[in-house]
Parts: sequence; C-alpha cells; structure tokens
Amino acid sequence: TMTAPSYNGGSDDAKGNAQQQQGILSGLRSDMNKLKDDASAGAEERRQQLKGAMDAQAKKAADAQENLKKTAQAQADKAKEQRAALENKASECKKKAEDAKAKAEEAKNSKDDSPSMMERFEAYKSQAKTEADRAYQNKVAALEAKKEELKGAAEAKQAEAGATKAKLEAKMNETGDKAKAEQEELKKKLGEQKAAALAAQENLRKEAEDQASKAAAKGAELQHTATQKADAAKQSQGEYRQALSDKSAEGQKRAQELRAKAQEDSEAASSARRDAWEKQKEELRANAQKYESSAESARTELITSTDEELGDRKAQLEATAQEANKKAAAAQTELKTEAAGRAAEAAEAKKNYEAEAAQHKQDAEAAKKDYEAAKEDDANKPTLKMQFENALQAEVDARANAAAKHKEELRANASKERAAAEGCRLEYEALIDNNTAEGAKRRDELTTAMNNHKKAELEFQVKIDTQNEEDSKAAEKRVSDAEKN
Repeated sequence: TMTAPSYNGGSDDAKGNAQQQQGILSGLRSDMNKLKDDASAGAEERRQQLKGAMDAQAKKAADAQENLKKTAQAQADKAKEQRAALENKASECKKKAEDAKAKAEEAKNSKDDSPSMMERFEAYKSQAKTEADRAYQNKVAALEAKKEELKGAAEAKQAEAGATKAKLEAKMNETGDKAKAEQEELKKKLGEQKAAALAAQENLRKEAEDQASKAAAKGAELQHTATQKADAAKQSQGEYRQALSDKSAEGQKRAQELRAKAQEDSEAASSARRDAWEKQKEELRANAQKYESSAESARTELITSTDEELGDRKAQLEATAQEANKKAAAAQTELKTEAAGRAAEAAEAKKNYEAEAAQHKQDAEAAKKDYEAAKEDDANKPTLKMQFENALQAEVDARANAAAKHKEELRANASKERAAAEGCRLEYEALIDNNTAEGAKRRDELTTAMNNHKKAELEFQVKIDTQNEEDSKAAEKRVSDAEKN
C-alpha cells in the first residue's frame, strides 16, 4: 500500500516542448506581421513561404499541446485512482483500530485481573495504536493525491486552450468568408477554454490560500499542545527512570506503578509532535500551491493570448510567472530544511533510546545473575526478581520508542526528498521560457536532480510501507497469541 501519491513531473517535458513549439510559431507570426504592408514581389514570395511554414508549425504546436493535455489528464486520473485506494486503506485501518480499541476497553473493564487478561489489554491497545497510525498516514496521503488530481486537471484545461490558440494562429493569415467564419468559431472556443483554465487555477489558488491560513492558525495551537505534552513526558519519564534506579523494594514497586504513565505520556507527546508537524507541512505545501497557481494563471494568459492581445503585458506576465514560481520554490525549500531537521532530531532520539535499551538489558542480566545466586531464604530475593522484570520491561519500552523514532526519521526523510523534487520542478518551470543554452543546461540538471530526489523519496516510502505492514502483522500476532492464552 503506497502511502504517498506520485506527483506532477511527467508533464514537465511535455510542457517544455509545448512552450517551445508555441514560441517558434509566435516568431513566424511576428515575421509575417513585419511584411504586412510590403507590396514588393519579393515580399509576396516570402509571405507564401512563411504561410507554409506557419501551417506546419501550428500543427506541431497544437500536437504538442494535445500531448501535454493527455499527459496532464493521465496524471490526474492516476492521482484519482491513488486517492481512492488510499482512502479505502485509511478506512480499513480506521475500522481495525476502532475494533481493537473497543476490545481493549472490554479487557480493561473486565473483573479478571490475571496476567493473561492484562496481556490481552496491552495487545489490543498496541494494535489500536498501530492501525490508527496507518489510517492517519493514508488519510494525509489521500489529501495530497486529491491536490495532484486537481492540479493535473487544471493543467489539462490550460493545454486544451493552448491547442486551440495554435490552430487559430494558423488560420489568422487566411482570407475569405470561410476562413473568417472559422476564425470566429476558434476565437469563441478559445475564449471559453481560456476562461475555464483560468477559473481552475483561481480555484486552486483560493483553496490553497484558505488552507494555508487555516493550517497556520491550527498549527500554532498544535505546536503549543506538542510543547506541553513533551514537557509532561519528560517529567514522567524522569520520575520512572529515577524509581527504576532505586534498587529497594519500594523503588521497584514505584517503578512498576509509574511505567504505564511514562509510556502513555511519551506516546501522547509523539502523536502531538506528529500532528503539529503535519500541519506545518500542510501550510508550507499550500503556500507553494498558492504561488504556483498564480504563476500558472499568468502562464495561461501567455499561452492563450496572441501577441497583439498581450501588447506590453507580455513582459509583465512573464515576470509574474517567474516571480511566483520562485516564491513557490522557496516554500518547498523551507519545507525541505524543516524536514531535514526533523529527520536529524529523530535519528538522535533513536540513538539515545537504543543506548538506553542496551543499558536496561545489562541491568536485567545483572539482576538475573544476582537473583539466581541468592539463597532461597534471602530476604532480598523477591526484590531482585522485581529488578530483573522491571529492567526487562524497560528495555522493551525503550526499543518500542526507538522503533517509533526510526519511523519518524523515515517519514521526515521522505518529506525532505519530496520537497527537494518539488523545488527542482518549480525552478524548472521558472526557466521554461528561457531559450538560451544556459537555460537548457540548467533545465537538464534540474530534471536529473528531480528524478534522483523522486527515486530517494520512493525508497523511503517503500521502507515506511514495509515497516507498517510488519507492525500490523506483529500487532495481529500479539493479539492472537494473547487470545489463545
């Protein structure tokens, strides 16, 4: 189950090609316009040559736009399929989580307080947490896929209008009533398609703007909660560790009482941290989308209007598109930096938990040795047994915390690679009209970098999915073992 939508990238080459063919056509058209009032014989011959070249180029430009439309629509369709699959997976996991949660409640409230009933309760609780986490990830990914779907559909509308514009350009040099009627027909069609393409981008932009401001407000609130929960976890973990290091019977009993709260607080802090981070990601991605839609609106104007219509707005629109693309890329860069920081923090925390687990393991072995060496009538023997059991349990908890941090690290790395790929794509878009050798070289570099980042994201994603599947199976096995006993 892939928990990440693939995203707009395949259409970049198609887009670059469409832009290039359109540029060649505009060049021929402006050559033709220069000859408009020239009555010499040479000019007439040149006009005929240009007309033939324009007809051929208009077909190329229209084909390139049609190809872009197909590519963009195929991406939208693929994203739609992925969204449905992700939504199904999310509700499947959610249902599993709810069932396990209900069973955990039942076990908790039963009159039976035997160790096997306690293990059942722990097993159900663990399964509920695992499945809720998977549901959450799939839900977040489904929302991403939904955005990609809308983006692809908007791009297809833009390309459709671009194809009509190319056909109109070819017709503009023809005279006679039939040609005039065809021109009017194409102009009408272009007007409608242009309006639809602009409306689709404006919709995306408004939605993204709205989402960014909501996410910013909610994110601040979640960040506050995360800080509070982290403080609470730090305190209860500290108290638990202190009790654990007190080797007296009282200390060990106290450690047993404090363990559950320490783990619960630690899990709550981890969830709150994740929620705050997801909101921050949502805000930055929505900001990137907002700017990208502004760039695409300017580009739609450029693609669907003739040079005469644009007049001196052409340079202004090109600058607007580039500027907005740069702002979108900056939002992705910020996201990449944030994600890299999160990954490093998680890796550090994982290392600390692993060291802690190793220490508990040593303590458990030492207590076991002392316990086995103690005489039957040694008053300290029950305390040594408790020390051994508590250290074992503490090791299990520390390993679980390390595993959770490992997953957090993988997820942050996947987000980092995705943001890096998106940043490359947006920079590529800003250079799409740059026909210099330098521009072409940079576009090639960006394409390579983008593909490398995508590949890396996919690798992290596969690791996450594998880990999720393994966790789910392990949780199921623990439940069935507990039920058998």
